[in-house]
Amino acid sequence: MNLFSDLQKENFKDVKINLDLTEEQKAEVMEILEEFKDVFSDVPNLTNLGEHSIKLTTDEPVYS
Repeated sequence: MNLFSDLQKENFKDVKINLDLTEEQKAEVMEILEEFKDVFSDVPNLTNLGEHSIKLTTDEPVYS
């Protein structure tokens, strides 16, 4: 069972930019958004940048 839709509906182009910025500032923001567009998605993804461990208080299996 898939808990999310893997079809992306939003991306970096959907980020709202403050209208009070100058055109030059808006262009700079768009450049940054496009450069890092892979992190602006409504579809979850995997990463190998972090690790964690869960210490249980018992050896009894947990079911949910």
